[in-house]
Amino acid sequence: MQFVYPSVLWGLLAVTVPIIIHLFNFRKYKKIYFTNVKLLKDIQHQSKSKSRLKEIIILCCRCLAIACLIIAFAQPFIQDRNTKVNAGKKFISIYIDNSFSTNNLSKQGPIFEIEKNKAREIIKSLNENDKIQIITNDFEGKHQRFLTKEDAISAIDELKISSATKKTHQILNRQTEFLNSGANENKIIYYLSDFQKSTFIKPEIKTDSTININFIPFTPQKTNNIFIDSCWFETPIQQKGIIQKLHVIIKNNGDNVIESGTAKLFINNIQIAINSYSIAQNSKTEKVFTFESKNNGYNYCKIKLEDYPITFDDELYFTFNSTPLIKVISINNNEQNSVALKSLFGVDSLFNYQEYNEKNINYTAIKQCNILILNELENISSGLLSEISQFINEKGSLIIIPNENCKIENYNMLLQNCLLPTFSKKDTLTSKAEIIETRSDFFDGVFEKTNNQMNLPNFNTFFTLNSNIKSNYENLIIAQNNAPILIRNKNQKFPQYLFCTPLNTKNSNFSKHALFVPIFYKMCFSSLKQQPLFYTLDNNVTIETNFDFNKLETPPLIKQIGSKFEFIPEFKLIETKKQIYIRNLNLNPGYYTINTKDSIIGAIAFNFNKTESDLNFYRVDELQNEILQLNQKNIHLFNLENTENVSATLNSQNTFKLWKLFLILSVFFILIESLIIRLLK
Repeated sequence: MQFVYPSVLWGLLAVTVPIIIHLFNFRKYKKIYFTNVKLLKDIQHQSKSKSRLKEIIILCCRCLAIACLIIAFAQPFIQDRNTKVNAGKKFISIYIDNSFSTNNLSKQGPIFEIEKNKAREIIKSLNENDKIQIITNDFEGKHQRFLTKEDAISAIDELKISSATKKTHQILNRQTEFLNSGANENKIIYYLSDFQKSTFIKPEIKTDSTININFIPFTPQKTNNIFIDSCWFETPIQQKGIIQKLHVIIKNNGDNVIESGTAKLFINNIQIAINSYSIAQNSKTEKVFTFESKNNGYNYCKIKLEDYPITFDDELYFTFNSTPLIKVISINNNEQNSVALKSLFGVDSLFNYQEYNEKNINYTAIKQCNILILNELENISSGLLSEISQFINEKGSLIIIPNENCKIENYNMLLQNCLLPTFSKKDTLTSKAEIIETRSDFFDGVFEKTNNQMNLPNFNTFFTLNSNIKSNYENLIIAQNNAPILIRNKNQKFPQYLFCTPLNTKNSNFSKHALFVPIFYKMCFSSLKQQPLFYTLDNNVTIETNFDFNKLETPPLIKQIGSKFEFIPEFKLIETKKQIYIRNLNLNPGYYTINTKDSIIGAIAFNFNKTESDLNFYRVDELQNEILQLNQKNIHLFNLENTENVSATLNSQNTFKLWKLFLILSVFFILIESLIIRLLK
C-alpha cells in the first residue's frame, strides 16, 4: 500500500491522546464507608473486570477511528498488478509552460519555478532506462530528441521565460508526433501549465488513445492586468501636416474598476499626446489620440501606460509612413480625355501617375499599381480583360469611365467580371446631378454641410443599367432623371467604381466641377490596403511589401533599431505579392528596418502576443469539467501543487484507491464506540 500524502501519517501520533487519557484516569472518587462490606467484595470484583473490558474496547475503537481517519487523509492506494503503464521502458514527453503568464505567483511562489521543480521530481521518479523529451513554447530543435534523466534535469535548469505562446492542441500535437516518430511503446505525456483559458481551445484537442496524457495545473493568484490591445488610424493615408486620429483599445483584465489611468503617445521618442481613461472590470475602452504628423518618411511610435505588477504588455510599438505613394495608371482613348486626370494626379507628390494609350499598354505596370482607370476606351481587348480580372482580385480598385461610342456588349463582359450591373442602352438626354448619397461612408469628410441649393454638375450622355442584374452595389450620385451617375461595388476585396456617363468636356462639366477632386481622391484612398501598424511576435511572420527584390544585388537585411542585431530574412514573390518571411526567430519587441545596400525600404514594429495578457485561468475543478467534456479516457488530471510524493500521486491513476474504505471504517468504529457506551452499562 502506498500513500499520496505520506506526511499526513504523522497525524497518527494523535492515537496517543486516548491512550494517555485511559492510563491516567483523572476522575475523582468519593469514599463511602460501610459497616460491613464482606458481602459486597465478590460483586465489586466482578464489576471491576467488566468495567476494564468495556474501557479497553472503547479505547481500541477510538484509536482505530482516529487512525483510519488519518490514513484516509493520506489517500492510500494499491497498484493494479494488471496495468502495463509502468512496466518496462517508458518514453516520456514533459511540456513545461514558459510563457509570460507563468511569471505570476501562486501560494508556493512563481509558477515557472514550481513547474520546473515538479518536472525534476517526475524525472527522479523514473527508471534509469526511460527516455525523456523536454519541450517548451519555443519549439526549438534541441527539444526534438530524447534525453537521459541527468540530461533532462540539466535541460530544465537552463529553461527561461519566453515570449512565445502556443495553444494546448499545438503542444499536444507536437508531443504526439515526436513520441510516434519511432517504434515506441508505453508513451506518456506530462503537461505542466497554468492553463490559460485563451490557449485551451477544446474543439481542437484530439489525442492519440495509445498515449497517456497527464494534465498538471498550477493556478496563480488572481492578478489584475491592464494592457493595450490594438490601435489603428481612422484613415488609410498618414501625410505630413495632416491631422490624424489614432484609435486605441485598452483592456482591463481584472475584477477591479480602474477609475483614473493615463495613456501616452510617443512619436520618434517625443511625447506628443496624453489621454486619460477609466475602465470597468473585465471590459475595454476605446480612446482616440488626435495629432499632426510633423515628419516625413517613417515614424516610430509607441503607446505607453503604467500597470503593476504585469508590465510586459504596457507598451505597444507601431510604425507608419507619412510620405505614402499611391500608384495610379490611366489607360486612355486619346490624350485630350486625360488632361483632367493628368492635372489632378501628375502634380501631387502623393501619387505616382502613369498613363498609356489603349493601343500601347504596359501590362507589367498594371501589376504594380493601386488604381487602374479605364478612361473612355472604345474597345476592351481580351488580353486587357484578363489582366483586369487578376488585378481586381489581388491588387486594387478599378475606375471605369465609358466612351460614348463604346461597344456595350464588350463593356458588359468587363462589368460582369467586376460584379457590376451591365449597360442596357445609351441615352443622350441632358440632365443634372440631383442626389448625392452623403449618408454613404464614401463621402465621410467631404462635406461640412449640405443643402438643396448645391450647384451640381451637368451630364449629356447616360448609359442606363439592366435592372434585372442582382449585384451588391450602391448609388453614390444620381441624376434628375433617376439615372445613376456613379456606383460602387463592395463585393470584392477592393471596391470597384463605374461612371455611367463619359466625363469629357463635350458630355459633362464634371472634370471642372468642385466635386471632381474629392471624389477621385476618395476612390484612390479607398483602394489602399492599410499596411499593418505592427506585427505580433510569433514563430512565423509574413510581411507584404511593394519593393521589387529582384532588382537587388544583395538580399535585404532586417535590423533592430538601437541594437546591433540583424538578420537576412526569407523572401518570395508569389504571383504579384512580394512577401518577407520571418521564421523561428526569438525577436524582442521594438522597431526594425528593412534595409538594402543603400537605403531603408521599410519600417516595422513587433509586439508581444496579447494572448498572454488575458490572465484568466482554469481552476482545478473547472479543468476537470473540461476534460470530462472532451470524453477522452487517456487524459488524466493531477493536482501536484501541495503534493510531496509526486511519484505516488502520478502512479495512482491505475490503482485501487482506498481512502473511502478507511473513511467508512473510521465512521464504523465511532458507531461501535457509541453502541458500547450506551448498551454496556
